[in-house]
Amino acid sequence: MAQLREIAQAWKIYCASALDSPIQQQQQQQQRPGRRKGSAGFKGQDVSRSLRFLCERGLGEVVMQHFMDELERSLKENYIPEFWSHFTDFLSVKENSDTKQLNEWIHFSLPVALEKLCSKKVSQEDGLNALIKALETNASVNGSQILTSHQTTVTALLLTTSPSYFSDLLKLYFTARLEEFSGSFRKRPCNSDDEDCEASTDVEDMDVLGVESPCKGEAEATEVSEDSVSVRNVVKRLRDLGFAALCEEAYASAILSLLKKKIYSIADKRYEKPVLGPIRHWIEAVPMRFLSAILESSAGSSSLSPLPATPSPLASSSTLSDLSKERIIRWRLRLQFFTYETLGDLRISELFDVIVDYPDSLPAIEDLRQCLANTGEHSKLVKSFRLALKQRLLTAGAATTDILTQYVSTIKALRTMDPTGVILEAVGEPIREYLRGRKDTIRCIVTMLTDDTATTSGTTVAGGGEGLLEELSRGTTTVENADSDEEGELDGEEAWAAAQRWEPDPVEADLSRTSKSRRSMDIISMLVGIYGSKELFVNEYRVMLAEKLLNKSDYDTDREIRTLELLKLRFGENNMHSCEIMLKDLADSKRINSNIKAKGKPQETFQKGEELTLHNVDATVISSLFWPPFQTETLQVPDFVDKLLDDYAQQYHTVKAPRKLQWKKHLGTVKLELQFEDRSAQFVVSPMQASIILKFESCSRWSASELAAASGIPVTTLRRRIVLWINQGVLVESHGDKDGEVFYQVVETIGDGGQRGASAPTEAAVPLLEEEDGQSAVTPMEDQWQQEMNVYESYIVGMLTNLESLPLDRIHNMLKMFVSDPPYDKTLQQLQGFLGSLIADEKLEFREGVYRRKQ
Repeated sequence: MAQLREIAQAWKIYCASALDSPIQQQQQQQQRPGRRKGSAGFKGQDVSRSLRFLCERGLGEVVMQHFMDELERSLKENYIPEFWSHFTDFLSVKENSDTKQLNEWIHFSLPVALEKLCSKKVSQEDGLNALIKALETNASVNGSQILTSHQTTVTALLLTTSPSYFSDLLKLYFTARLEEFSGSFRKRPCNSDDEDCEASTDVEDMDVLGVESPCKGEAEATEVSEDSVSVRNVVKRLRDLGFAALCEEAYASAILSLLKKKIYSIADKRYEKPVLGPIRHWIEAVPMRFLSAILESSAGSSSLSPLPATPSPLASSSTLSDLSKERIIRWRLRLQFFTYETLGDLRISELFDVIVDYPDSLPAIEDLRQCLANTGEHSKLVKSFRLALKQRLLTAGAATTDILTQYVSTIKALRTMDPTGVILEAVGEPIREYLRGRKDTIRCIVTMLTDDTATTSGTTVAGGGEGLLEELSRGTTTVENADSDEEGELDGEEAWAAAQRWEPDPVEADLSRTSKSRRSMDIISMLVGIYGSKELFVNEYRVMLAEKLLNKSDYDTDREIRTLELLKLRFGENNMHSCEIMLKDLADSKRINSNIKAKGKPQETFQKGEELTLHNVDATVISSLFWPPFQTETLQVPDFVDKLLDDYAQQYHTVKAPRKLQWKKHLGTVKLELQFEDRSAQFVVSPMQASIILKFESCSRWSASELAAASGIPVTTLRRRIVLWINQGVLVESHGDKDGEVFYQVVETIGDGGQRGASAPTEAAVPLLEEEDGQSAVTPMEDQWQQEMNVYESYIVGMLTNLESLPLDRIHNMLKMFVSDPPYDKTLQQLQGFLGSLIADEKLEFREGVYRRKQ
């Protein structure tokens, strides 16, 4: 009983005399400001004796636990509620104030609240240290463990009671401080004479971003501003209170948000200048300096192991610890990767517009290449770009020339971005598939290849700023060798260098093709590869060349010869042999025409009433076996023209015996001068249009039916061809009393109803009628192909009659086996297209993967 009374007395002295509870002790310290905080307690002899007595009786842990409980109670009931009370008005201020007022309120409230709570936490820790010292004789009391437990208690109480908006408050605080920090850097000249100073080489890039040039020497000499000290203190106190993760999340969000905003402000819809370089400099100038100030305050509060000494532009050994260097390096890598990711996503979303502006957008392509090299988002690019193509390009409203232009630009841009050709192979397939379904694709490609003006119908068809003829002239890869996998012979060092440069194909690559064939495919080869057969392009070029040569009146073929020589290098001489004969025919025609005219008297002009002579005729003599088939039309030419042509044929027979001419009277051009009462006009028209207008020389007014009968053509053809003369103001159309009766009359004077004055238009100003209504003297390739395929229609119908139903591949194989006259040499795709036309004509039907006769 005596010992119990002694213990009770000692406990009473400890509780009453030494502590008076932690809250009362804190109040006493505030009333005595001259005394050092935390210095009270456990120094009196009675108190020391009582603590010693209690420890001797094994009650040291009870004393410590009692003290810890008192500290926790004071935190729960007073300190922490008081801390959160500083922010109770946050939501109302956020709702009722503008951004500037909200930031000012946070800037004032947060540091004050943190300072008060940290001061009270330090006071509690001082009391704990005093008690630990008084109980140092008790082996069961672990001082470091007790302090750690107290820190854990403070952190747990704060995190469990924190309001949901506290993280938003911290983000707003750091965002405002970072914007102030960024705005504090103004453009000023760099006074450094160091040639290696970054500012001396990238001033223009930094001016774009609106920050000062990052001169290292100046950065080290710059004193830390008051705002930086304030932010550093806030970060340190947040970490001391256990808000390290929340704090890092807040300033990381602020930095990344500002970085993303900066990237979009200088890169969105701007492709003419590189962006990655200026962004890297801005990261060093603003976010990394901001982070260096923050990370200095927390260098000793991390459990991370420091990396080996690594140089950092922002950290010097005299100011930053190894741990701070490590964190700065990690943050730099994090910001750089975020830049690659953000800019890469932006450029991927804009890739369609970037390629439209190629080659002006080459800097943006280069930036995207670097981003993809660091992020590996190639599949995302393919998916996004294919969707953009489907929505914006591969539509019925887009002209074929525009689609081909975009495809050529895509090839050039993606080759720059990805030399392996894997991305181009993935995104180009939808374009190729869509172009295969367009009827005019081959003609447009051939026009782009052969037209050095690089325009068609006023639309630029050159990809990437230059025509495909220029690409054709520089190309060295033939179509036959485009897919060859054979490697050239390399010697010694070249072979070793090639082996060192070798890289495996990406996993997205098409396994059916090698990397060499994918890299060697140039633009021409890829355009030809749309159909997989160069014969189609050769035949189309043959048709277009025939149209050009037939419309020539001066026998000038220099441009065509140059183009043909380039095509021979690309497609082979054997494939272009017919075209070579066509050009030779024109050269021979020029020589023959000169020989025939040399036998007669020259006649430069033809006056009314005079007879035409051979000097008024220029003939193009063709070798019909090598020219494509022509359109057939019946035409009755005037008698004097018939006589003139017969005379020319006789002279030709004399010069080139025993050869004879067979005239294609509906082909060629006619130069006319029409004389009216008040004017005269010259025209260059087709023979049919000339024959029609010459009928008005004997009679100034014709009905449509009579004029058609006199010209030997159908009324529908007449009305289509006579439109040119109506548009030129030569004829006027009127309707008779009967339904459908139409009359045409010559407009002798401008006031007689002409639509416009015929003021001597030139040859260029008055185009041929074939150019106006799409009529061509040469049979189009589509019609030629249809005529060839019609031969096989009876075979196909017979197969399906006997066997009821057949799949496509079996029809194809049976035609190759049984059809020999003419031999069947079509591709599977061509047969499928022909069967589709038979289905459209309701001769066949396609169900469940097989073809049947239409019942």
